[in-house]
Amino acid sequence: MTEMLLLGAGASVDAGVPGSYSMSSEILERVLDETHRRVITLVMGGLLFQLGASGANPFEAGIDVESLFRAVQLLAERQKSEASPFVNSWNYFVDDLDRPQLQPGMMAEFFQSLGGAITGGQFSGYLATRELTRLIEQRLPRSGGGTVFRDTNEAMIDVLRDIVWINEADRVEYLSPLLRLLNTQKRLVIATLNYDNSIELLAKAYRLHCDTAIENWLQTGNLEHNGDGLFLLKLHGSIDWEMISRQTSIDRPIPHSVIRRRSPEKMARRHELRQKLLRADLTPEDVVRTEEDLKDEEYRPALIFGHANKLTPEGPFLDKLRAFRRELANADTLSIIGYSFRDAHVNEYLTQWLHADSRNRIRIINGPKFEQNHSNYARLLLTHVRQRIEIIPAYARDALSGLWKD
Repeated sequence: MTEMLLLGAGASVDAGVPGSYSMSSEILERVLDETHRRVITLVMGGLLFQLGASGANPFEAGIDVESLFRAVQLLAERQKSEASPFVNSWNYFVDDLDRPQLQPGMMAEFFQSLGGAITGGQFSGYLATRELTRLIEQRLPRSGGGTVFRDTNEAMIDVLRDIVWINEADRVEYLSPLLRLLNTQKRLVIATLNYDNSIELLAKAYRLHCDTAIENWLQTGNLEHNGDGLFLLKLHGSIDWEMISRQTSIDRPIPHSVIRRRSPEKMARRHELRQKLLRADLTPEDVVRTEEDLKDEEYRPALIFGHANKLTPEGPFLDKLRAFRRELANADTLSIIGYSFRDAHVNEYLTQWLHADSRNRIRIINGPKFEQNHSNYARLLLTHVRQRIEIIPAYARDALSGLWKD
């Protein structure tokens, strides 16, 4: 018997990482800029309205973080959408938020400088400021071309990095029973939809090499892992992977994207600086210095959000889906932990795998109420292949402790 593992957001909840639905609220809480908060609130309200219009209870269904990110990204690129020529006008609040605006104080500062130059002194430019601001803003474009939504997306990613990065190995100890499988099979493949570093941290704590095959992909374009040991397939990317676009070399002259893994030390340094900025006792000088230090630690994470983005040609993500399908074909048992069955591509591969061999089996660990799961695909599994599914009605920490014992 060969067993493979698939991890969803619920697998990391016991490590202190919010689930995919509570993650949306956590991001809203942590984003500090008021405009960005207004954007997130608007998008969340729209998604809840959509759920209600479809007949779902929006308070039960909630907003998963991938839908939140994808909606913000779609609004940022809405003018480039194929449907854009057929849209007479977008929601008023969308265009209003995205409309360029003069920053508070800019005009007052201008008139103060102008008055000083003309009269050699200071004068109040309140009325002139108000009228000139109104005149300029009337002539500004009605839309900023998605700028405020792109900025909000970046702010959300900043917060996401703080939320999903795990520093302490004891937070992931409850996942250690997964490694027992290496006692019965020489090769263990773990596919994960999560951005966090829980499995890498666990492997390091147990002095095991955890191969993500990213280095091999950079050199050969393949995501193959042919040896024994622990192979980790991060289907949606990783918070410590840096995406660098438009790279060229002598051997690869056409501009392309590369991914580099940032060291745990760099990740810890960035986390430390972000936490420092939240302290109330910092002087203005400390804030400026910390922000300057933080700029040196910024990077673009290699992550994908939303169903359509999973087919992006940039980066290794299509290769990851192919590798997932290939590895799944070599297994006869799939243990699924904390996955809500809402990824259409993963679900399609599960269907193909179940159809390929009637002996293939699934074990599901997703809390005590999994059979009340609202996912259409989960209901299909329970209706048509229930006899091939083992359901453990517990969350990851409790369920894993009793599995794969000698």
